[in-house]
Amino acid sequence: MRLSRIVIKNFRSFEHLDVAIPDGTACIIGENNTGKSSLLHAIRLCIDAGLPSTYRSLIPTDIHSAVDISNPSQVLVGLEITDFTGKTNEVALAGSWQCKPGLARHMSRFRPKLSVREDLEPEEKEPGELTREDYQWEITAGGDPTIDLADIDWDDDVGSSIRFADLQSFLVVFLPALRDVENDLRQFRNSPLARLIEAMDIDPAEQETLLNALRDANKKIAAAPSINAIADAIDSSFEKITGSAFSMDVSLGLSEPSFQAIVRALRILLTNAAMTEFDPSSNGLGLNNILYVSILFEYFTKRIAQKKSGRADHPS
Repeated sequence: MRLSRIVIKNFRSFEHLDVAIPDGTACIIGENNTGKSSLLHAIRLCIDAGLPSTYRSLIPTDIHSAVDISNPSQVLVGLEITDFTGKTNEVALAGSWQCKPGLARHMSRFRPKLSVREDLEPEEKEPGELTREDYQWEITAGGDPTIDLADIDWDDDVGSSIRFADLQSFLVVFLPALRDVENDLRQFRNSPLARLIEAMDIDPAEQETLLNALRDANKKIAAAPSINAIADAIDSSFEKITGSAFSMDVSLGLSEPSFQAIVRALRILLTNAAMTEFDPSSNGLGLNNILYVSILFEYFTKRIAQKKSGRADHPS
């Protein structure tokens, strides 16, 4: 599946944005303060279940300056999704969002609550009296295809409600400015390398071969005279300090052999005409950013090849 269209109304600097996304990789380019981050945030409001709730609560500057919320109005982010027909996992996720065959629609709207809209109809509540407390977010999907996303008004009931939990089936990866990417590549929790290795589904027999190699290396290192001498020195000092109450022998060795230990220990090494197997710390920030994104793209490619994209039973 792919995101084929984005419509934004009254969000931050966008009074009205309607953009079609072509096939292939899309890149947003613009000067500072032209709305690039706002566009990405609007998309996350729709499909990123991992977006903290504090970022879903609009503050006054999130609402376009031309909007007076004391009068009924709305903030709308609408997405159109295509290219999922015939793909079982993706149809399972987006099929119920279809407004017509092959076209799914997802909308996040900040508009007056249902009770407020009902009070406005018989004029029990007057326009010009609304406050932010009279508004709420709602997430809907599907709807009448004859009503275009760009034409949806604040009082139009379009589509049916969906569960917020359904959004957890989307793998949304948002990268802030990669200013410490070198550290992220080293840290197991943050590195895309660990996710890529996991997605490779390495055969258990090959994992056992690697573990045996680690066990052999562990034995050789632990048996080295210098390592034994250091262990004996620590052991002697430990016994002097603790006495017989905590009688334990000290030895040195690698951590317990496990495949996760191997994955955690792997490091990216690079080679060029001038250097062999050098650490990315020798690179500049820009090149390491490209390396980071390249690994992440390969991870996405592996997920798609394994049909893990759009899995309704695989929250990510």
